[in-house]
Amino acid sequence: MKYIALLRGINVGGKHSVSMSSLSSIFQGLGYSHVRTYINSGNVIFSSESENFSHIEHQLEKTFGFKIPVLIYSTQQLQAICQAIQPHWQNNAEQKTDVLFLWPEYDTEESLQYIHSTPDVDTVLYVPGAIIWHIQKKDYKRSGMKSFIQSPLYKNVTVRNCTTVRKLEGLVTTK
Repeated sequence: MKYIALLRGINVGGKHSVSMSSLSSIFQGLGYSHVRTYINSGNVIFSSESENFSHIEHQLEKTFGFKIPVLIYSTQQLQAICQAIQPHWQNNAEQKTDVLFLWPEYDTEESLQYIHSTPDVDTVLYVPGAIIWHIQKKDYKRSGMKSFIQSPLYKNVTVRNCTTVRKLEGLVTTK
C-alpha cells in the first residue's frame, strides 16, 4: 500500500537541514519500497506492507540529531483531503489555500476553535486529518491566518499549500 510521510519543521529558514536523498535512503533502509521525495519540504511517498510507522521518527532523530515530527497518511486519506479542496481554490497571486495536516490528538472538528477566522474573509473547513484554509490574498490583513502562529494548534500541524497537496495526491495514486 502507498503512503505519504509529511515531516514538520525541516529546511525552514535555514534550520534543521535535511537532504531529500538522505531522507530517501533512511526510508529505504527501514525496508520501505518505491521511495521518492517531493520538493524540499519533507514529503516522502513510499510503499509498505506494514502499518506500523513508529520507528520512523526515532531513525530520523538518530540520523539527523534533532526531533522531526512525522505524519503518515494512506493514499485514501490523502485523496479524501484533496477532494475536500474546492476545485477553484488555488495558491497563486490572488488566493492562498493551505492544508493544515493535524496530529492525531487534534484531529477533530473542535480544533477549528483554535483558528480565529473572520467569517467574510476566511473559509475554514475541517475534514478528517486536516483543516483546509482559504482566503483571497487581498484580505490577508483581515484574516485570522496572520495570528494562527500564536495558537496552540500551530505546533500540532504541518502545513502544505493546495498546489503541493494536489501534486502529492497525484504522486501517490500513480503506479
